[in-house]
Amino acid sequence: MTLAENLDAEELETVAANPVLKQAYNNRWYRYDSNETYFILINMGPAAIKPGEQVFFTYGRRSNQCLVENYGFTLDHNNFYSHLPFRAVLATNPKAKIKSAKELLPDEKMLADEENFYAVTELLKVKYNKVSPELLSFLRSVLMESNYEADDKKYLMVSSPRVIDFELMVLKFGVELLQEYGKTCFSDPVQNQQMERDISSSDDSLRLIAQYNTALQVTWKKAIKLM
Repeated sequence: MTLAENLDAEELETVAANPVLKQAYNNRWYRYDSNETYFILINMGPAAIKPGEQVFFTYGRRSNQCLVENYGFTLDHNNFYSHLPFRAVLATNPKAKIKSAKELLPDEKMLADEENFYAVTELLKVKYNKVSPELLSFLRSVLMESNYEADDKKYLMVSSPRVIDFELMVLKFGVELLQEYGKTCFSDPVQNQQMERDISSSDDSLRLIAQYNTALQVTWKKAIKLM
C-alpha cells in the first residue's frame, strides 16, 4: 500500500480518513534505503511554502553527539541536551569492598572483549549543569552492600538519598570515578595541545572533532565540580 496504482477506491478512503496513513501516503515517494534520498523537510503548516521564501528549521532536543553524527556540526558544552557518556563496570563482586573508583572502570581486557563488553558494563551520562541521577544510582548500587556498614544501612535505597554519611561516600566515589575516567581521555598533554591547534584548523573535519572533544572535556571538568 505505498503506490497509488496498488490501492483500490476503498483503500484510498481508508487512507484519507486516517491522519497517520494519510501522511505516510503523501510521502510515499520517500525511501530510506535509496541513494537518491537525502535531507527531508516536511511542511506540516496550513500554508504552502512559496518559491524563494525563507524556511526555518529546528534541530530539536539534540546532544552534540547526535548533531555531529547526523548534521555534521557541534555546539559547545552549553548545549543543554549534551552530555559526556562513559561506561562503568556492572560485574563487581557484591561481597568485596571496592577500594578504588578505578575498579569501576573497564580495564584493557574488558575493553578488548567486544562480545561481552556491553553486557558487563552500564552506560552513564554526566552533564555540565546537573548532577547525574543515573550516576548516583549506579554508585549507590555498587557501594551499599560492602562499603557501608553503619547501623542505618537498612534505610539505604538505590533510587534516592536516605543517609547523609552514605551519600557523602557516594559523592566522593563519584568525583574519583570521573577523575579516573579523565586520566584515560583528557590528561594527555600532547593530545590536548593538538586539540587546541585543531580548533583553528582550516580542515573542517579536524576542527569539528576538536570542537566536539573540547566540549566533552569542559563537560567533564564541570561535572566533577558539581559533585
